[in-house]
Amino acid sequence: MNDPILIATRGSALALAQANAVLAQCRAAFPSLRFELKIIKTTGDKLQTASLAQEGQALPKGLFTKELEVALLRGEADIAVHSLKDLPTELPDGLKLGAVGRRADVRDVMIYRATPVTGGAPTSPRGFPPGLRVALANSAAITTGRTATGTSCAAHGKPV
Repeated sequence: MNDPILIATRGSALALAQANAVLAQCRAAFPSLRFELKIIKTTGDKLQTASLAQEGQALPKGLFTKELEVALLRGEADIAVHSLKDLPTELPDGLKLGAVGRRADVRDVMIYRATPVTGGAPTSPRGFPPGLRVALANSAAITTGRTATGTSCAAHGKPV
């Protein structure tokens, strides 16, 4: 029996959603081959409790990708899937960007109902009371716990 093709990924909800989409595409394109996900914890994952963005300091390169790259180079994984936003602009020797998936609709939409908390029906996130916590969703991920400050919300694909 043939060994499975191992797809390395982070364990975050977004990473798993992306990796499972690639897994499904691989299985559909190559039904005679076996594919499995291999979840790898990265430095960025381990630092989730610490503030990653500290004023005046740059984030280390490969914070969310280094361990995936090492697994590929050591032969512990055959391919890796992760967000382009996490991918360094220069890959280590021996690795190549092999594919970029089809992009989903990039527009974000915020749906809410008028309640006493929202103060009626604001026309944009700037109209919400300061400190109100909202959830933003797009086709790739759901991010919760952001504060409606005007910079962390988007409507119709444009920052507000």
